[in-house]
Amino acid sequence: MLVFITYISNNPYKISKMSFNQEDLLLEIYHEIEKKGLRKKFNLQIGKMKKQKKNQYKTISERWEYALYRVKGGKSQDNY
Repeated sequence: MLVFITYISNNPYKISKMSFNQEDLLLEIYHEIEKKGLRKKFNLQIGKMKKQKKNQYKTISERWEYALYRVKGGKSQDNY
């Protein structure tokens, strides 16, 4: 099982174990970002999301999915 280290505001690093489905999703998102040259926009979107309380309890894969949606031109969603 792959282990990701994520930045959490209260605790600088939290080790979280994720399922293979989540790993596959993150890998797909990563490849799409690299293929389309969206790395800079994606990182900016992730940075914005880290500051928002509504994203505090989302999983990494949920955050990445939404960030990709936004950088590809999707409209803001209050409930995602």
